[in-house]
Amino acid sequence: MDISKELEAEEFGQAEERILRAYKAVFLTDEGQLVLQDMLFELYFLRNCETSEQQALCNYAKSLLVKVYGVPIESSRLAAIIKKLLRRRAK
Repeated sequence: MDISKELEAEEFGQAEERILRAYKAVFLTDEGQLVLQDMLFELYFLRNCETSEQQALCNYAKSLLVKVYGVPIESSRLAAIIKKLLRRRAK
């Protein structure tokens, strides 16, 4: 790898870290949690998926949650816990 590609990779890594910090700064506020809850509903994370398109949206929601919380949403148990917390927060 030449030096320019190494610099690009380093800059990309720094940009990615900055973006992840921005996700957390936005979505971990009270207002951000409200918006995130709405987005997760629209992305079929908080309701059942019936089509492959809805499943694709749900998969995006899971990647969004990884950016916000830093935890992979791989197990259905973890997803259920997050759904329960978000529903409780809406009340």
